[in-house]
Amino acid sequence: MSEPLRILLLGNYAPDRQESMQRFSAMLERGLSERGVSVRTIRPTVSFPGLNGGLGKWVGHLDKFSRFRAALPAMVAWADVVHICDHSNAMYCAWVSERPTVVTCHDLLAIRSALGEFSENSTRWSGRQLQSMILRGLKQAPLVACVSRATQTDLKRIAGVSAARSLVVPNGLNHPYCPLPPLMVARCLAEHDIPAGTRYLLHVGGNHWYKHRSAVIRIVAALRRIQGHGDIRLVLVGEPLNDALRTLATQHGLTGYMHELPGISNDHLNAIYNGALGLVFPSLYEGFGWPVIEAQAANCPVFISDRPPLPEIAGSSAIRFDPLMPDQAAVAIAAALPRRPHLIEAGAENAARYSASAMIDGYLSLYRTLLP
Repeated sequence: MSEPLRILLLGNYAPDRQESMQRFSAMLERGLSERGVSVRTIRPTVSFPGLNGGLGKWVGHLDKFSRFRAALPAMVAWADVVHICDHSNAMYCAWVSERPTVVTCHDLLAIRSALGEFSENSTRWSGRQLQSMILRGLKQAPLVACVSRATQTDLKRIAGVSAARSLVVPNGLNHPYCPLPPLMVARCLAEHDIPAGTRYLLHVGGNHWYKHRSAVIRIVAALRRIQGHGDIRLVLVGEPLNDALRTLATQHGLTGYMHELPGISNDHLNAIYNGALGLVFPSLYEGFGWPVIEAQAANCPVFISDRPPLPEIAGSSAIRFDPLMPDQAAVAIAAALPRRPHLIEAGAENAARYSASAMIDGYLSLYRTLLP
């Protein structure tokens, strides 16, 4: 009987709090283990837990670039394939080159920012040096898995990685989001002080510039001015609004008509999706856009930016709009709401394409291309 395939997953440094990347590596570990693959997940050890501020940042650099580098050879020797789960760790490619290596590239946002492609987001000198190291690592990687065709296009343009060295492996759902009974949804909403019968639009994300939360506020405010929709509220899942966004919400008359739900569980998020009129997702840039398929799997229609890769991920199942035109977006959403049942059906069909099982199939096929 042949030995099981041995995959070493290289995950993210815990204090960096990259929650989506932690979920991704956990998905891989769980899915590969279920297929009989021998899996180990490694990440830089935290020398001083709880250390914050500038000193914590520099200790983190030592953990990631000195202590971890010294420990890597012994860990890598066990593996048939090393999988660097997040491209932000691509600089480790040079230190694991004795084993076949694949890097998952989720997006080129930080690299493009460091190259000056986004006037909205400047990068400090230290950040530019780090992104330069990451870019060099991507150029050295034997194989890069991109989560969308849009990310693959950016990778080819910026890093010069050819189609022969890059493949698209879309993300799968990282939780079993699904339709729920109305009573279960109502109970969850009540726990979060959302009254029964509330009509609300939902946004899932943070305050990062590319998430474009200011557009969410403007779209909902504009929708409330359209006849028949003055009762619509806004539910925000993710980090609380910052001061600038809270001021904007006040200026647009949303004070008292918003519910901020930071830190909720996946099960509660599933219920929040189920109860929403729709997900509003006006991102200026994404690598994939997990909330789109999460919402669709939970019977929640999606209203998305027309910026790549969101149309690629949602296909024809979503209503698209220009994220820089909030009034027009509100009109498009109002016009689409009577067609919710159709959007729900189309969304569920689209979300089914992005199963965790399909993602694992993609990576297993990819690993085999690296082996003799």
